[in-house]
Order: sequence, then C-alpha cells, then structure tokens
Amino acid sequence: MPRGLKECPNCRKSVGLRTQKCECGHSFYPTKLADTTATAGGIVAGSTPPPDPDPPAAEERQPALRGSEGREVVHVPAGKPPCKPEGHPWEGSKASDDQIVRWAEQVRAAGWTKDTEYSAEAVCYFARYFWDINGPEYRRVREVVIKALC
Repeated sequence: MPRGLKECPNCRKSVGLRTQKCECGHSFYPTKLADTTATAGGIVAGSTPPPDPDPPAAEERQPALRGSEGREVVHVPAGKPPCKPEGHPWEGSKASDDQIVRWAEQVRAAGWTKDTEYSAEAVCYFARYFWDINGPEYRRVREVVIKALC
C-alpha cells in the first residue's frame, strides 16, 4: 500500500488516510460505541472486568499542591514572564546578583496577585526569556534564583 493511503475492505479501492467513508458506503470509523469490539473501559465484550483497586483512605490521599496561604503552586508557567529584569537588555555587562534576586522577587509577587505561587523552578523557567539557556550566564542566574527563593 502506498504511503498516505489505506484500502477499503469492501471494494478494495485505495483511499486517503483521513477518509471516513468510502464511495461504496463502508465506514472506516464506527459511529457508536456499541459498534466497537471494546467498551468504554477498554474491555472486550464477553470478558470479565478487572477488579476495582481499593480506593485510598481519606488520610492517605495526596492534597492538592498548595503553597503559602493556599495559593496554587506553579512549576512550569505558561506565557511570558510577568516582568523584565532591571536593566534588560544588558549592553556588554552582566546582571548583578542583586538585580537577579529583585527580579525573582518581582516575579513571585506578580504571581501572588493572581493567587498563584511561582516556584523557584518556574522563575528559572521565566529566566529563559532573558538569558541563553545554553550559556554560563543562565546557569549562574539559576543558582542565584534557587539560592534566593528556596
């Protein structure tokens, strides 16, 4: 069978991979769950379902990840950083440790206004926008942020 095609089992005609219904009327995708050989649980018809595992007791359940004052903890943030480091972009000079710490604290504070707590890892993730992740400066920034926020 050529790449990008499939064969209709009724008329043996070659059709495109995304074809849902052949000209002969054969449907490649069932329209109802009852038409399939498996149920929603993934069990083949006629077989016995596996036993349900014992649900953990209430005291064994993991609580949702919450930071101080019940804020949601974010480790991998979405979107752009909430603020830029002071003096960015730097012309020939590097950011000082104090500038990095102030920026990390500003990022954390910006999260608090959204009822979110950015972890040190999240702040390091935001640092990728301003420092080359493969460079030695990023590694230094990462060390300063983790030391300041942990």
